Amino acid sequence: SVAFVCDGGMGSSAMGLSILKTKLRKAMLDLDVNNYSAENMPTDVDVVVTNTNLADRVKDKVGDKTLVLTLENFLDNDEYERIVNIITQNNG
Repeated sequence: SVAFVCDGGMGSSAMGLSILKTKLRKAMLDLDVNNYSAENMPTDVDVVVTNTNLADRVKDKVGDKTLVLTLENFLDNDEYERIVNIITQNNG
C-alpha cells in the first residue's frame, strides 16, 4: 500500500494522489493508494510519498521498514515518473 502524505492531508496530497494513481495505473500497478495528513498517516504502509519538507517527520513515524519517497514539487510530472519507476523496481 502507498500513503501520499502532506501536512494537512487535503490539498496537495489529494492532488498528488490523483496524479500518482493515474501514473501507477498506466504502469499497470494495482496498488492501494490513499492520502493522509502527516499527523494521521498509518504506519503499516509499504511506501510513503511526501514533500521533502516532511520527510524526516514521516521517517520518524514509519521507521526503516517503509520506503519513503519525496517530491520537491507536487505538480512536477518528472518527479512522479521517478517515483513510479522506484515503486515498479521495488514491487514484489
